[in-house]
Amino acid sequence: SSGINAEWPLRPGDSVSSSKHQMLQYVPRCFDALLDVWMNWKMGDTAKVGNLYPWGEAHDVKQLVLNFVTPLFKKYPASMLSSLCEVWHLNRRNLIFGRPGHLVSVPSRRQAALIDLLLEIKVCTFDVVFKNAQKLLNTAASHPKDSREQFGFSFEVELIHLCYEFFRHLKTPTVQKSWVHLLHLLRECATVPSNPPITLLGLGFLQLYLSKCPTMDDLKGKRELQEMTSKFVDMATEIASKSLTGNSWFGKKTEVLPVYNEVVSVKKEKSTDCDSALIPLL
Repeated sequence: SSGINAEWPLRPGDSVSSSKHQMLQYVPRCFDALLDVWMNWKMGDTAKVGNLYPWGEAHDVKQLVLNFVTPLFKKYPASMLSSLCEVWHLNRRNLIFGRPGHLVSVPSRRQAALIDLLLEIKVCTFDVVFKNAQKLLNTAASHPKDSREQFGFSFEVELIHLCYEFFRHLKTPTVQKSWVHLLHLLRECATVPSNPPITLLGLGFLQLYLSKCPTMDDLKGKRELQEMTSKFVDMATEIASKSLTGNSWFGKKTEVLPVYNEVVSVKKEKSTDCDSALIPLL
C-alpha cells in the first residue's frame, strides 16, 4: 500500500523490510474484524457483548480495542491510515464512484463505526490525519495508475472521503484550529488531475469549514481561504463544462418555431372537426 511504501521503502534483498511489508498487508483485515467488536459494544447491550466476547464489560472491550490500535497509529500513522482506506472501501455502500448521481456515496453503518473508532484514538488528532493524508496523496501520485486503482477503486478518492467524514465529525473549536493543516491537504488535492469526486470533496471541506468558522481574524488566512475557494470553484466549473455533451439542452441550438401559432390553430381545427363528427353518433 502507499502507506507502507511511504514509511518503509522496500529494499531488494532486505529480509526485515520484506517481513514488515508482509505483516502490514494483514492490517486491513484486522481492522475490518475489529469493526464487529467495536460496533457490538457501541450497541449498549452489555449482556450481549458479554456473551459474544468473554473479555469483560462493554467499557473493557472498548479499551482493549483502543489499546491494540493506539500504539500502531502512534508509530506508523501513514501505514494505518492507508489500511483504513482499504477498510473504508470494503465497507462502503454498493455505489460506484463515477456513476451519475453518486460521485460520493453516503457512509454505510460500518463506515460510520470506522469514523467513530478513529475519533476515539487519542493520537489520531486532526493534524496527524491531515499531515499523513497529504503524504499519502503525494506518494500515491508517483505510482503507476494501475497500482493506484487496485481492486477497482481509486485510493485517492477513498482517502479524501475518509478524511472528509473525519473532518465532518470534529467539534467546532477543533475545526477552528485546523485551517493550516487543512490548507496543505487541499493544496495537495488540487494537484490530483481530472478527479471529480476529489474536487467535490474539496468543496465540501471548504463548506464545512465556513459553516463552522464563518469569521477569520487572520488576514493571511482569509486570503488563502478565498484563493482556495476560487480554485476549487473553477475546477468544479471546468468539470461541469466538460461533462456537457451535444445532447444536453445547454449545448443544443434551439430556435422559436415561426409558424407555431398556425400549427396550434390547425390542431384546434382538426379537434373541432372530430368533435362535430362525433355529435350525430351520440
